[in-house]
Amino acid sequence: MASKRPDPSEYAPYYAKYINALPDGDIVDLLEAQQSEMASYPRRVPADRETFRYGEGKWSVREVFGHLTDAERVFGYRLLCISRGQTSSLPGFDENQFVAESHSNERPLRALVDELVMVRESNLIVIRALTDEAWTRLGMANNSPVSVRGLAYIMAGHISHHFGVLRDRYGIMTDDTRKTLPCGCEVTTQRDFLGRVVGTIVNRGKDCPRSEHVQGQVVVMPGRENARPE
Repeated sequence: MASKRPDPSEYAPYYAKYINALPDGDIVDLLEAQQSEMASYPRRVPADRETFRYGEGKWSVREVFGHLTDAERVFGYRLLCISRGQTSSLPGFDENQFVAESHSNERPLRALVDELVMVRESNLIVIRALTDEAWTRLGMANNSPVSVRGLAYIMAGHISHHFGVLRDRYGIMTDDTRKTLPCGCEVTTQRDFLGRVVGTIVNRGKDCPRSEHVQGQVVVMPGRENARPE
């Protein structure tokens, strides 16, 4: 059951954009894989940029992760209740009110990410124990029908959506890519907060003529000096 996508009747239309964007395969495998990606974010974001927001009224990086944990808890509670046979409608939540009251901006990103990883693991413990029958149980959340299977996909899709926002709007790459510069130095690349692709030197080229190219030095990748966020 974990590898079968939910039918559109198993979730509110709003969540279709999350579910349709997910790759095919076992949803439990995807939920587990996302944990590793979650855990990698603190090393990608400089401490002085954790409170960065890309526009007035937008959430900071810290607040995004606070929201992800809030939503993960809500989706997990809904999944638990419906998998146990509850049929009464579960309440909705105001994501902006939750973020405002979470005070996530006062907490370091590392603590916020660690919490998200732990909440995901707690949800996975429940999900891994589901029977085939439980996967297809249908309940109500925020006055809309939703299945246990639908909620598992919503969990994954919600995280995936916000990882895309962190990449496209906050300039945080979803992974590190190793490249070799013309001088022979090896770098891992990511996008900085100006939208430029930059590289951190991990191995200095044997014949590199540039004295400033030392391990740990960040350089703008050739041809991307004037790039800006889309």
